[in-house]
Amino acid sequence: MAGADVQTLLQRMVALWQMLWADYPAFQNEERPLRVEWVTRTFPAIQELAGEIDRQGLPAAGRYPRPVELAALDWVLSHRARRMGARQTVHSVTTDGQRFMIHLRSLPRPFSRHDTQSGNLAFWLRYHRILPASIRGYTIHIHPLDGKYARMLSEKELRLFLGTFPDHCAPDWRKECKPYYVATTLRCFDPPTADALAVRAHSIRTALQEAQEVGAQVVLFPELAVCAEHRRTIVDWLRAHKKPPFVLVIPGSFHEDFGRPLQKPYTERRNRTSILNGAGQTILDQDKLIPIAVDNVLTAGASQQQQDGVVFEGVGSANALHLLDTPIGLMAVAICRDLLQESSPITDLWEYVAPDWLLVPSMSPGISGHRAAAERLWRMYGTKVLVANQCLQGDFKKTEHGFVSPLEPIRLAKMRVLSYDADAVSSQENRP
Repeated sequence: MAGADVQTLLQRMVALWQMLWADYPAFQNEERPLRVEWVTRTFPAIQELAGEIDRQGLPAAGRYPRPVELAALDWVLSHRARRMGARQTVHSVTTDGQRFMIHLRSLPRPFSRHDTQSGNLAFWLRYHRILPASIRGYTIHIHPLDGKYARMLSEKELRLFLGTFPDHCAPDWRKECKPYYVATTLRCFDPPTADALAVRAHSIRTALQEAQEVGAQVVLFPELAVCAEHRRTIVDWLRAHKKPPFVLVIPGSFHEDFGRPLQKPYTERRNRTSILNGAGQTILDQDKLIPIAVDNVLTAGASQQQQDGVVFEGVGSANALHLLDTPIGLMAVAICRDLLQESSPITDLWEYVAPDWLLVPSMSPGISGHRAAAERLWRMYGTKVLVANQCLQGDFKKTEHGFVSPLEPIRLAKMRVLSYDADAVSSQENRP
């Protein structure tokens, strides 16, 4: 089968991956002796088969162990694409009626602590991701980063600005229909007579100016902190610059109804964030996957008589995950609870996708759960997690502002409310 085309090789790689994924006990029994003999036999066999496939096409079925053939195809397709200067990084393959997306990684998958154990299928696939086009009902979409901005992100170090707003402003929650609450605008707690929209607009402009002064590449704002009016403030600020001041801006999130009458408010409205490029153009929108239900926290500041006990975020659940393909890896956005959910199907989603970077706009009274989830994602999949957290009333008396996990290879260009050392992150005010 000399000169097998790319589509044929992709089809075979997906078929192998699907077989091994579908029967994990069989995969483990087939893999274990290969890991034992990795240095003496397995790795040389992968190299030998990769050369053969590159020259002659696919080998006869069963001639090599399936994990070895999978690893060889992974290597061949990656190096062939780079040798030919191919720009296409996402391919689609349908096998047994199911559509898969094959994503060529910009950087090889880093080895994680999890790789020291056998039984890890990802160990055999370093240069590609294979993703079902739909995972537990969530459709997967991969968006490219424009060439100019991609070149700006090609450095070894990401300079990040996590922006939170200690300005005593917070969402103004309105009871839409018991027990659903929705944030339609902002209110100010101190002083309560202040124009909250004007106060927050000033906070946002100040944060953007600070981020520019310290040379940030990526700016991340928190959940329920930037309403539609303030998103326009960010876009206008970016467009006022002849040269883009940043590569990416994640302008927090807010509840949005998209300007049309709602038939079922709590299912049609969304908690939405975006990824903007440095010129203020929208690259992708991401809606919250799992709205929250909490005990009286959403209506912080209301009297006890105004509260309903357990209250629900009055938005519907998203059915899509949007990913950004960059030279430093695949980026995803998780709005607060989307990171914290510890049960299926969200854990399945992160396990399949295993993004290199997870950007988390959050609003929470505490972030210990965020830290635990970030540590697991780093340990299992090498995912770097960036969290910008806004406190419920905007005063940050007892609330942490966020964190970066792990600290390397990220350099904190500036986080206005955190100080860093080599080993840990400590929450300290550094502003008067």
